[in-house]
Amino acid sequence: MHVSRLIIFLALTTLLLGACQSTKQAADQFRYFDKNLDTLNTLVANLSEPQIREGDQLLIRVFSATLNQEQAALFNLNADDANGYVVDVTGSISMPVLGKIKVDGLTKFELEQLLIKQLATYIKNPVVNINFLNFRVLMLGEVTQQGFVKFATEKATVLDAIGLAGGLLETGLRTNILVIRQLPGGKKDYGRLNINDARIFASPYFQVQQNDVVYILPNDTRIALFKRSVNPVFRDLPAYAGLMASLLAIAAFIITLTR
Repeated sequence: MHVSRLIIFLALTTLLLGACQSTKQAADQFRYFDKNLDTLNTLVANLSEPQIREGDQLLIRVFSATLNQEQAALFNLNADDANGYVVDVTGSISMPVLGKIKVDGLTKFELEQLLIKQLATYIKNPVVNINFLNFRVLMLGEVTQQGFVKFATEKATVLDAIGLAGGLLETGLRTNILVIRQLPGGKKDYGRLNINDARIFASPYFQVQQNDVVYILPNDTRIALFKRSVNPVFRDLPAYAGLMASLLAIAAFIITLTR
């Protein structure tokens, strides 16, 4: 009699503890910036202007601060040239008359000032405006919409990227977001972000750079679902567990009746 009651009690306790623990873990995953929130007023998110790199596509518009725009027309690409000025493997672009110009490592503002000086010989009061044509981030993994996302400004963050991708799925791991970054010279670097921690704002990977890859890893729930879908043992495990629990309950009930 006491044995059967003990079996039932232990089974129910195990199930309840497991449910409580899994529920708490799931709830903790969805609490963005919950950790270290009290230090938020001391964190500084310095969003800087990105540097130009090999392979970048630049839309460069040249004007004159006068009524005569004909002198600037030579330096503007045709409207149907969607690629703009492409930074070659030497980190340079080639412009009419000016020839090759080293741009690798410069910001847009720095390149604008450099071009204004060089164009002053050919254009009266030159004005230069530069925009990235390829400032985009590739979103992969547990997001609503995978693929490239583009931004209205180059000062964008990983939160902007996640928002443009439709947000994270419930199966996405919030505590270990992988950012893969292309460095000058073709090298790669990576960093990891925990958006449950407010210190994300101080991370150098909080601000995205052109052609970053942001990968949202699957959480334990997603991995378990995948394992069950491809492995018969895992797929049928809930049924086996339910059957075993039923058999234990029946056995305990029979023991109770026979005593």
